[in-house]
Amino acid sequence: MQSIQTKLTVMLMLAGLVLTCPAGFQAFSYDGSLTRETLRGLQGIEVLVENIAPEAERDGLTRRQVQTDVELRLRRAGIRVLSDEEGHTTPGRPCLYINVHTSKRDGRGFYAYHVTVALNQDVRLARDLAMESLGTTTWSVSTVGSVGEARTREVRETVHDGVDEFINAYLAENPEQAGGERRSQAPGDRIPEASIIQQMQ
Repeated sequence: MQSIQTKLTVMLMLAGLVLTCPAGFQAFSYDGSLTRETLRGLQGIEVLVENIAPEAERDGLTRRQVQTDVELRLRRAGIRVLSDEEGHTTPGRPCLYINVHTSKRDGRGFYAYHVTVALNQDVRLARDLAMESLGTTTWSVSTVGSVGEARTREVRETVHDGVDEFINAYLAENPEQAGGERRSQAPGDRIPEASIIQQMQ
């Protein structure tokens, strides 16, 4: 599975190509049967939105806005949003990571952007439980594109689309959560293992 750093590098290279086509965008997905299995049994997730470039914030694309959007969509789907403290004490430390990288083109009036929505969690390899990785991306979708500086709301909509893809994947693996229903989990209960990883305790 590619690291988030490797994927970011590739996406930024592609974003450079998008600059020649202001209306263009391209989506990339790591949403398959194996990656979806890593969502099974999650009882809640923390949300982390990376800082957004100051010029994008000035043009109306704010980190606070994106954080509120994401948390609201998850709660409406019946997915518990963990506080920072809860996130650090939950087995596997599951976190929905939102990265909105923008590059404003001087004199051209538009942004190139790269949006990633990823589920990061601590994991151990099933073949060797001594091998562990913190904050590993086990599911993700990414989009690169471009948008006029007066239309940054479209970037927020791209984030919404990625979060909706996550919600669909999550509910497919946790159908009992559909309709806002949530199972309670007693302290110490263990999250079931996925087929390719075991979440760290």
